[in-house]
Amino acid sequence: MAGERKAQRELAKREREQARQREKARRALANDKKGLGDRTNEHIRYRNQVDNTRRDDRRKAEERDSSFANCLLNGCPEYADHDHPTSAIGDTAHIFTGIAGIEYGLPVPGGRRLFPNQMPSSLQAELGAANSLGVKPVSPGSTGFDAAVGSGTVKWAVLDDGTLVVVPKHVRGTEVSHSVLSRGAPVRAAGEAEIAGNAASGYFGLEVSNHSGHFRPSPESLEVGKQAFGKAGIHFVELM
Repeated sequence: MAGERKAQRELAKREREQARQREKARRALANDKKGLGDRTNEHIRYRNQVDNTRRDDRRKAEERDSSFANCLLNGCPEYADHDHPTSAIGDTAHIFTGIAGIEYGLPVPGGRRLFPNQMPSSLQAELGAANSLGVKPVSPGSTGFDAAVGSGTVKWAVLDDGTLVVVPKHVRGTEVSHSVLSRGAPVRAAGEAEIAGNAASGYFGLEVSNHSGHFRPSPESLEVGKQAFGKAGIHFVELM
């Protein structure tokens, strides 16, 4: 009888342990599902933010094009000395309009093309906002470049002299305007990029685009940007 009771106690002990293990596994699974749900919700919020930003950029672009169309039809006080909105490059004035069928960009000597800031009326406010955030454009190899690319998406531009500069797209929840990169001056190329790595371990280009509502660079200008990044040892591999 004593041996039978001992066996029953051992059996009961094993069943309790098995029950504890099942409960532990159940809780772990519940936590995993909760974590997955949290990550999924965060991804959805991020995608919604991206979609909203793109919608705002499209709306601003449409407003800008409408404004330029009105300039061409009715004249603009700020360009009273010219028949069309112009930007002086050297001694030559070049038309830059956003009307369908007319390409953005200023042809200049040397075969390159410059893309002017299409929202000049907002420049001072945008520079002031960047200054209050402590944002300054940085180039590869300079202090602050690793911090900029490590912050997430960056906005980039290739200046008229070929210098590549970047700023974080968002700082403390505020979007930094593309115009800050050149202080409103025309650029050879511009867009956004995702870059991994740092100066110590090397960089890897994850994604690059010519997305810029301020400069509206041509698709072809993206190659100018890729070449500038390449000179800095940052290469973007196209996935097939």
